[in-house]
Amino acid sequence: MMTYVTTNDNRRKQRWQHIFGTDRLPVRYHAPRLQETRSGARMAYDLDVARLHDMQVRRLAAYLAHASGVRYADVLVELRATGWPITANEVEVVAVDVLEETAVARQRPFYVSWIDQLLRRLQPAA
Repeated sequence: MMTYVTTNDNRRKQRWQHIFGTDRLPVRYHAPRLQETRSGARMAYDLDVARLHDMQVRRLAAYLAHASGVRYADVLVELRATGWPITANEVEVVAVDVLEETAVARQRPFYVSWIDQLLRRLQPAA
């Protein structure tokens, strides 16, 4: 079983859609643990960075670098080494069967679909 989290918070859902192209994120464990976050100690899930597409990791690093004022390269190295906590408030855990996960993983990354849509818009009408 693969474990993911989804959110009920519309603002967070929009942010995840913008950064990751999805509102379902992979986590390492099915239960949160106490972690230090920017706003103090909180229950949080560990984002499973290894299960993200490279472009999703880079977009998250860019977002975090912009929000924190830290250099992008430093954030990217830290993100890949330690991951990122997802606070447990307004989050729901979803377990997915490995066979379903394989089918999802074979879909094209979200940015390819976005590029295809842009190219279709730029083509002259027939």
